[in-house]
Order: sequence, then C-alpha cells, then structure tokens
Amino acid sequence: MRFSAPEAAFAGLAFTAAVALVVWLESLARRDASLIDRFWPVLIAGAGLVYLVLLPNAPLHEPRGLAMAVLALLWGLRLALYVAARNWGHGEDRRYQAIRARNQPGFGLKSLYLVFGLQAVLAWIVSAPLFVGMAGARPLGCSTSRAARWRPSASASRPSPMPRCRASRPTRRSAAR
Repeated sequence: MRFSAPEAAFAGLAFTAAVALVVWLESLARRDASLIDRFWPVLIAGAGLVYLVLLPNAPLHEPRGLAMAVLALLWGLRLALYVAARNWGHGEDRRYQAIRARNQPGFGLKSLYLVFGLQAVLAWIVSAPLFVGMAGARPLGCSTSRAARWRPSASASRPSPMPRCRASRPTRRSAAR
C-alpha cells in the first residue's frame, strides 16, 4: 500500500517516535539516558526506509531511492556500532548526568520529552533530505536547470553530455513556448 507524501512523512515521524519510546523504556530500566545516542542513526536511517517503502514516487526498484537507502543504512550501522563500542561499559554520559541532575525529581518522565522526544523530532528533521530525494519524480542524474547541465567543453557549440530531462511540472519558460 502506497501513501501520499505527507502521510509518508508523518509515518517517518511515527517511526522515530516509536523507536525513541522503546529506547526510553529501556533507559528507565538501566538509568542511562545516553542510550539514545546509540540509536540516533537508527532513527534517521529507519525513517529513510519508511520513506522508501511508503512514498508513491519511490518504488523499491528506483535507483535513487535504493542508493539513498543503502547509503543511509551503511552510515547508520557504522555510526551506531562506533558509538555503542565507544560507550560500552562506561555508564551514562556526563552530558545526560548533568541533565538528570538539573531535572530531579522525576527525571525519568521528564527525559521522555527533554531527551527522547526531542531526539525523535530532530532525527525526523535530519531525515528530510532522504524524504525529498526519494519523493522526487525525476530519474537519477537528471536536472532541468541550465547550471546543472553545463559542462565545460572545447567547443561552446557542442551540446552538454548530460541528458535533458522533462520537468515534473511545467516551468514558466516551458509554459510560454
């Protein structure tokens, strides 16, 4: 089932919020709010996967969406493993200890919106380039702007080697023709 672009965007937000909620519950058990740092890249890459699956213009066989998803997943996996290895066995990060000290009593509940909710919304915002790239209707490598098609050449009369693509909607110049 495909969703409209706004529905897919909010599904990405729902994904980041759901993962952040699960991590928050685990952080309560461990008394370690810095767990969110290990899941930050998972939130971003996971939202990208949601966009890939749900956007109507980003079917799974489109090279742009697949390339973006693969790169986001590789980046997310690398960063999550690095942060987890770096923080393994060190307990809660000092930044979160300071936030915990400033927000006592009841930091457990307050951390839901001060740390985890905020991180979920920020990860959703950071995933916006994945959304825009996957929602685009143009094929990979195509641009309608003259600046993007310009290539230096020995002869100014020689056409650009970049393929000319059709705009997804008419521009003022093409509508006037």
